[in-house]
Amino acid sequence: MVTRGENHIRQARELGAAWAGSDFRDLPGKADGAVLFAPSGKLVPPTLEALDRGGACSIAGIHLSDVPSLDYGRHLYQERELRSVTANTREDVRALLAEAGEAHVQPRTTAYALADANRALRDMKHSNIEGTPVLVIAAGES
Repeated sequence: MVTRGENHIRQARELGAAWAGSDFRDLPGKADGAVLFAPSGKLVPPTLEALDRGGACSIAGIHLSDVPSLDYGRHLYQERELRSVTANTREDVRALLAEAGEAHVQPRTTAYALADANRALRDMKHSNIEGTPVLVIAAGES
């Protein structure tokens, strides 16, 4: 896992990541695949460069800033792929959760009352959260 936040690196290691760090150059080897969540197009070239032959980079965000020029030999040669994702259906999520269950993935969540939704967004923005925020909606709230 490559991420800029020390909190995220620590969490990845605690969850059993084989490797976690803040720089692609420190990867212990080439990756088979990558999922780019950050909305920064400037991360596409180093992500592609970190892939092994036949590797794929999937861009998972809804928005992405402009991607800089790619060098064919460094970024795409050896059958590397760049894919975009437009949407996920409920069935996609069900399949992902089933696969996560089979792999014994244990999610980390932090619960917030619906009234604290803005605080949850601020905590996410500043990486002041453990895991994924979950809004708890009490009976009668909506």
